[in-house]
Amino acid sequence: INVLATAGLTIGGSLIELTRLDRHPDTVAQRLGARLIEPAGRPLRFDERRLVNVVAEMALAARQPVPRIYLLDREPSINALATGLTPEASAIIVSDGALMRLSRDELQGVVAHEIAHIASGDVAVSTRVAALNAGLELVSDAGRHFRAAGAILVVCGFAGHFAATLI
Repeated sequence: INVLATAGLTIGGSLIELTRLDRHPDTVAQRLGARLIEPAGRPLRFDERRLVNVVAEMALAARQPVPRIYLLDREPSINALATGLTPEASAIIVSDGALMRLSRDELQGVVAHEIAHIASGDVAVSTRVAALNAGLELVSDAGRHFRAAGAILVVCGFAGHFAATLI
């Protein structure tokens, strides 16, 4: 019964998270606290406009749909990531540090790298792995919520938590 409960929670949690990520491709960006940059929205700052232009250029060069663009405000590190299950429902998240500190050529390289992840399907695999991690974490979380009755789930969930950490 414990094995079935653990497997059920892991599979169920993974499917729920995968469905959430599929229906709401902006979930990862929102969890990180990133802000959507909409070219047709409010007037953009110069650096935001440059990012929008670079993303559009790199997507065109790679013959990919233009992903949604998010900015991690007040994040000083130089970082970027891509998310989404399909190229049509993908997003690129760029840190403020990358936007402020990289030259246009360097920013093109970073964005091209992220678009290559989208085009090659790496992002879809990463998104599915994230959903699996959520399912593995659910077992441990369920054990913590059910206290004594969940002690068995906590023990079983430790293996899932350990595996999620390794993944």
